[in-house]
Amino acid sequence: MSDLIAEELDKPEARQNWPRVYEEIDKMVREQNQPETRSLLYRAQVAVQRALQSDSEKRKAELFKEARSNITRAYQIDSNDTVTIMAAIRLLALEPGAGPANALKLYERSVEKIGDTPAMRTLLADLLVANRSDRLGDELAAVTAGIEGWDKAQQAVVWSTVASKYYQSGMIDEAVNALRRSLELSESSLPTAMFLFDIGVQNHDESIMEEAQQHVLRIVGGKKSDTNYVLTEVKRRIIGLSVGAVSREEAMEGRAMLDAAIDARPTWSELYVLRGQFAALLDNDRETALANFRAARERGRANLNALVTEVKLLAEMGLYEEALETLEMIPSTQYASVVGRTAALVLLRNGRHEEGIKVAQDVVDLEKPSYVAQSWLGEMYRLADDSEGAAAAFRRAVQMNPTEPAIWNELVGLYMRLNDGENVASTMREAHLALDEDYLPPLTAKYYELFGRWDSAEDIYLAFYRGREAEPTVARQLAQFYLAWGRTNEAQGKQAFKYINFILRAADEGDLSPSSPNAVWARRIASSMFEEMGGYQNVVKAVKLLEVEAGGPQVVQENQQRIAAVLSKRPDPASQQRAVRIYEDLRKSRGQLTEAQGIELGKLLFTVGDWKECRTQIEYAIAQHPDNVALRVTYITMLIEKREYADAERWIARLQEMGPETADRASQFRVRLAARKGDMTAARRFLKSLMPEKVRAGSEQDLRRIEGVAGLAEAVEDYETAVAIMRQFAKLTQDVPTSAARVIALYGPEGEGLDMLKQAMRSDMDNALRAAVEVYRRRRHESPQTYDPVLEEMITAGLRDDPEAARRLQMRGEIYEIQESFDKAIDAYDRLLARDDVPTSIRAEVLNNLAYVLGMAGRSERMNDALEAANRAIEILGPISEILDTRAVVHMAMGAYDKAVEDMQMAVLVGP
Repeated sequence: MSDLIAEELDKPEARQNWPRVYEEIDKMVREQNQPETRSLLYRAQVAVQRALQSDSEKRKAELFKEARSNITRAYQIDSNDTVTIMAAIRLLALEPGAGPANALKLYERSVEKIGDTPAMRTLLADLLVANRSDRLGDELAAVTAGIEGWDKAQQAVVWSTVASKYYQSGMIDEAVNALRRSLELSESSLPTAMFLFDIGVQNHDESIMEEAQQHVLRIVGGKKSDTNYVLTEVKRRIIGLSVGAVSREEAMEGRAMLDAAIDARPTWSELYVLRGQFAALLDNDRETALANFRAARERGRANLNALVTEVKLLAEMGLYEEALETLEMIPSTQYASVVGRTAALVLLRNGRHEEGIKVAQDVVDLEKPSYVAQSWLGEMYRLADDSEGAAAAFRRAVQMNPTEPAIWNELVGLYMRLNDGENVASTMREAHLALDEDYLPPLTAKYYELFGRWDSAEDIYLAFYRGREAEPTVARQLAQFYLAWGRTNEAQGKQAFKYINFILRAADEGDLSPSSPNAVWARRIASSMFEEMGGYQNVVKAVKLLEVEAGGPQVVQENQQRIAAVLSKRPDPASQQRAVRIYEDLRKSRGQLTEAQGIELGKLLFTVGDWKECRTQIEYAIAQHPDNVALRVTYITMLIEKREYADAERWIARLQEMGPETADRASQFRVRLAARKGDMTAARRFLKSLMPEKVRAGSEQDLRRIEGVAGLAEAVEDYETAVAIMRQFAKLTQDVPTSAARVIALYGPEGEGLDMLKQAMRSDMDNALRAAVEVYRRRRHESPQTYDPVLEEMITAGLRDDPEAARRLQMRGEIYEIQESFDKAIDAYDRLLARDDVPTSIRAEVLNNLAYVLGMAGRSERMNDALEAANRAIEILGPISEILDTRAVVHMAMGAYDKAVEDMQMAVLVGP
């Protein structure tokens, strides 16, 4: 029945079928010969579960009303039924607002009728915790009053219940004393002894653990081989290992004891929890730890300690969605007291701001008052995008410790973000009164920084830290300052490199641990900066920094994710294959990837040619993220490319069904699909449907649309249509567009479009020249006498305009190459490479061109130069397919056929 109810609750509310559930309830009650009232009570319980899940306050009220109605009917049938009366009290306690207080009143009236029993005392303890009065400790103590005349077993039940409520409410000492009393009354209660031991474990209290172990050993007859005792000993060693009180050798002995216990009782779930904890502590192997926690859940009821540990491990790994799934297996009333700060963080990271802040506040209320706790609460408010709440928390923190400069910095910064000038000024005055003189300059500098007075802030920072710039903490602060300045002044941002290098050098030379937070931060920031700079060598440097295995398992795994993200953007096969391996390893270890990672892996699998795995990955990603239009677009493109026509048609139809905003995209895909199938009539029909019905005068949107349709026609190789549309486009524009001139010159009648390209040079010289070289490469063979003079005229004009322009000199060489004037091409490339002012990307292209020409021309005396040029191009751009092809040509010219084959095999893995 529980599974059936859970199944319905998992459905969207509109699809839930509660009449079916109620029929099953009635059937179960009849078959088990239960009284009629039980059916009504079960229905009430279902209504409460539905109410607690609903987000609508109105719907909650309706469902609670339904539950009350069912219990009222049950009471009318049998007003003396204890189960009905207790159910009514529990239901009332669940209602929002005054529910718990009203439930206590009903309890007081009912206890006279039902009598004072252990079950009623247990109910009272539950109600008191739900009511959460300021006198909860005294109230729970009163639950045990007046039971001395009861049977010892009954007294023990009450004391154990009260102990669990004390513990749930964070009153550890009271919980321990209550359990001790329960064990005095029921000396053979193994669950009570184990509960006492677990409290010792949770609080790392060796004396409580030893006390509980003695009880366990007595209860199991002194057998240290008993699995229950082994369980406590293994737990004790795990705790000792975590705080350094137990050696690794002792811990390994505990692991051996655990393995033997699992062999003896392979279905006992808690043993797998301990195995998971050993994996996390002894081996730093979070994946194995999580696998064991999941194995524990498969073998029995979820262990609270294991769930808490699993939530914390997942959060440490940055897997907040998975952490939330596990967190929700724990009663929400225990988030603050049992899971603590991690619960608030997980909720906030998943966008559940209101709930996360409530838990964060509860956590702080349970802790001893401190400025540290208030500062943490301020950080949680900031995660919730609540600057006012954060400011209030930091304000309380500085009131508790006014001599801590970092808190004043946070507070000033928050008031700045709130545009609260009055509080900024008053807070600065307070800080100047509260802080030692030594701490005032950085705060003043921060003040200037927040107001954008960068030069003044820089002067203060440099004067204050003079002589200490190489200290890692100081270097980091200065680097962060210049990085912030760099957001508005790129040149100033580059100064951060100097200070980041101080930190990296300290780590390399052993003056700073590679695992220190400053070293981890410096490597990540430097890696990001290299990545932003672009170029293959900078990517290599970025990856190398991230490959340092220091900072703990979480940092290492996060760095692997960063490496995969960096490599996936590279066009070379080796980088893309490595990115695939990293993502697949992450998927195996974590169970799933993030949305972005899953999509990236799918694209990479397609690129490297693993179509089967690509389909599986992309379809899984779409199922997880059904509203992601870009993901569907990517998949349809792949299906068309792979000639999966029927599937492509289905996905195009689904794309169109997503709404009007995707209709154009669907039509574009129908063009591509029809053309891929060879049905150019259909392709042209769809192309025509994409054109504006009537071009509005001066409408830039219509012009861009026409240009886009022409580009689509070219992409599907319908050159006739592309030329026709571009002719129309050219007539509608004031200046000759390079895009139109290019298409007409490439695909129109011989010679057409060349004059347009010459006209386009007036306003768009470089792009027009680039298009002219493309046309020349494609069509010179048709009529050299037509194309040679035009290209000579255009490149001469371009170089006359700027004789030193590297890109135009490169095109001069390419024109010679197309003319098969190889000596002139080689000379042009050599001259260009002799300069030291050629942009890196152009230098790489020219090196590749030179290597190719030398190889194709068979210049045996310069084959070593050709190979060196290809290798230098690879150093700059990486081993991309185009350069690998060039190097293969050179290897063949040198007679190194095996090496040529290797390059060609790598080149075909990923297209250029």
